[in-house]
Amino acid sequence: MWFWLYFLVAALISSFLFWKLYKNDFEEEDVFSHFLTTIFISGIFGYFVGEWGVVFGFLLTLGCWCYYKKWDFGEWLDHWILVVLPWVAPVHYYAFGVWVTALILNKTYRNFSWYESGRIGFSGLSSVILWGLTKAIVAIITPQTVYWLGLSVDQWLGVWLAVGGIVSLYLRSGRKIWRKKT
Repeated sequence: MWFWLYFLVAALISSFLFWKLYKNDFEEEDVFSHFLTTIFISGIFGYFVGEWGVVFGFLLTLGCWCYYKKWDFGEWLDHWILVVLPWVAPVHYYAFGVWVTALILNKTYRNFSWYESGRIGFSGLSSVILWGLTKAIVAIITPQTVYWLGLSVDQWLGVWLAVGGIVSLYLRSGRKIWRKKT
């Protein structure tokens, strides 16, 4: 009972913070629809699949919504991480560390010389990478029941999430994978 009440309050406060962030830049109806749709679909995925369902349901919904509305995925990911992740911290002890890292990176990422573009989205993608790596490391010390090629499902999903975040961050930095030789 208290668990659902906590998440209801968290959703209400987070939706207010989203509205406050985006009320001047986007249509209010779009912001609330985006927030509620993402929460609903992530919750459905989470109910049937567990924590990984929430993560991938969230990323899938956010990606589709940003593609449909022509919004910047990195900007929205940053704001989702900074606004919603603190509410996850009481449930997952490592979420607080990921959130604090996102806050620090959000203030300092423009000083990194290798991040040429300086585009918003660095702290969100870094949080995705850190979340995946943390889940893979925690899965080492947590007993698992399903293994494939010596790794548990959590380890595989964590590594793939981290690799996807690293590739996305590299491409977002303004660098090219293949450079033409002149």
